[in-house]
Amino acid sequence: MRHDRANMIQTVNQYEFLYSALVSSLSDISRPIRGTHFRKYINQMGKEGFNRQFQEIATDLAGSLIAHLELLNSLKARTRFLVVQSPMKENVIDFLTLLSKEKCTCVVSFEPYTDKQKKQNVGLYFPAGDHILKQGMFQVRCTKQENHGYCTKRLLTIKRNEPNGQSSEREVTHFEFNAWNYTSDVPKSSKDFLDLIKSVDANLRETSNRGPLLVHCLDGTGKSALFCVVSILVEKMKIDHEVSVVNTIRKVRSRRTSAIPNMAQFKFCHECVLSYIKSFDYCQYSNFTGSVTSASTA
Repeated sequence: MRHDRANMIQTVNQYEFLYSALVSSLSDISRPIRGTHFRKYINQMGKEGFNRQFQEIATDLAGSLIAHLELLNSLKARTRFLVVQSPMKENVIDFLTLLSKEKCTCVVSFEPYTDKQKKQNVGLYFPAGDHILKQGMFQVRCTKQENHGYCTKRLLTIKRNEPNGQSSEREVTHFEFNAWNYTSDVPKSSKDFLDLIKSVDANLRETSNRGPLLVHCLDGTGKSALFCVVSILVEKMKIDHEVSVVNTIRKVRSRRTSAIPNMAQFKFCHECVLSYIKSFDYCQYSNFTGSVTSASTA
């Protein structure tokens, strides 16, 4: 970095702060909670516990230092999420170029195209109905559309015409989440949000040679980061049968410093984990996790 900014980090105090921030961002500060104990854990926390934990992540050293980056890691797949701002009308071509360059096969949008979006100058990168949208070297068609209540699922075909006369096509599955009131910090229900994550995950498992999952919202953080955090929490609970909401948020915040900016989203993360656990039969879940524990200690 000093190659471009020769006067960066001039004192020992600055170096020590940098080191502390790095250690803080990479260290876990909260003990993971087993799925079978998660409801009891939430009940015991109460309002005071939620406030204390939220203040811990709100004052994290890393939040004041780490740069605003695009690529986020899931639990097992590195750089799984490509988090960006929704395109404006003047940079739709740039958005389509990014989709093509990163070889994305799935997009999650938290900006339903309404009159409000038109006023905010949000750009539309796919056509209505069976029309063809032409933007620079790109032609976009919507070949299939399904309405699922909480989201609209589309299959987009994006054709890129090269200057040398050659062309290439890529199919992209597009999920548009509809169950989020714009006056609210969180979605209408944890069930709808988890159904979206489940549908996206199923689509990714069926797709080979795929790039990162592109997630976008108006500011590139508020809604998109919540999707990433809850997705990672669900994945960790599915694999390890235990999670720490605080540790997960801190790891995402090391890349997206303004992720989970308010108490409503912090509590919603916990609600989603609890809803995911409740989606299993409790006795079967207890037996399953018990057998995993026995096997690991044998």
